[in-house]
Amino acid sequence: MNDDFIKASGTPFIAHRLKRLSEHIVTAIGCLIEAKQLDVPPTAGSTLLVLAAHERAGVMEIAERLRVSHPFIVRVVAKLEALGLITIKNDRDDLRRKWLTLTEKGRAEAAHLNRLNRDLDVVFRRVFEEAGVDLLDAVDRFEAALAREPLAGRLQSQLSSEDTPCVR
Repeated sequence: MNDDFIKASGTPFIAHRLKRLSEHIVTAIGCLIEAKQLDVPPTAGSTLLVLAAHERAGVMEIAERLRVSHPFIVRVVAKLEALGLITIKNDRDDLRRKWLTLTEKGRAEAAHLNRLNRDLDVVFRRVFEEAGVDLLDAVDRFEAALAREPLAGRLQSQLSSEDTPCVR
């Protein structure tokens, strides 16, 4: 059976379609990372690269830079530490804060990821050309539109007065 219910359902399921696309990309990159015999999980590459770009960083700083949740980064950091890619040290001035730094192994993997990212850029741009859309530009514009007027507000405006409003 080749029915794609989500695709056929259209725009209300855009989040599902984007998640599915994201999972496809992450899986393919994961296979490539594995073939290159790197230890970094595909969902942790950006965290490793943030640390490579800075001498050290805290969990909150990384979460803010990547615009992801603090709990997500906490889980990623635990994996990276277990793999020997980062070290975690307490901040002497603020015991609540921990500094994350790359190990020698982490720096080597970050260098491999930077080279891999250059190749990924070429491949993605070719796919964008084939698809007739610069997906990165489209996502940037979509995010900017939602930053100007969040989705919850747009939905609230669309709802009739008899519907229960979303309180977010």
